Amino acid sequence: TSQNVDSALSVAEAIYAEEERRREPLAASERIDPNSAGEVELDRLPGIGPATARAIVRSRQEGGPFLHLHDLERVPGIGSTTIERLAAHVALPLASGLGGESGRSRRPEPKARRSKLDVNRATARELEALPGIGPTRAEAIVRWRIEHGGFRNLSELLEVRGIGSTTLERLRPLLTVGP
Repeated sequence: TSQNVDSALSVAEAIYAEEERRREPLAASERIDPNSAGEVELDRLPGIGPATARAIVRSRQEGGPFLHLHDLERVPGIGSTTIERLAAHVALPLASGLGGESGRSRRPEPKARRSKLDVNRATARELEALPGIGPTRAEAIVRWRIEHGGFRNLSELLEVRGIGSTTLERLRPLLTVGP
């Protein structure tokens, strides 16, 4: 019937419009808030495809809002390299209320943590509590530690898959290397 044809055309037009929006480049000053943007808008960010956009939405639903740019590292598929690409395009209004600027500030250290965590003795669960370290990276740290007989210095964390210089610098004040 003509009603079914009209309905199918409307659906096709909506899909086409969504795909066009996904391909639309960000304007130089355009910022996207990962706490409120939908999948289509998130997909427009550099290095973020449809699957990662869905993962961002799922992560904020399950884990709460992103207060700092590096909180996005809890999303599977987002690492320090992607974070660097996103920095100029992400707006995090919640962070400004915490003294941050567009999510570029350091995450405040928990008051309960009085001493540094020894990367050679920490459990995977303890490592997961660190900013930017989820279960996969925590396991990779433990595996590297076992395979190489422990860390001699914090710079060796760069040899662990998924840990780049930005993540290392964020972790440096929180970690130590013991025997």
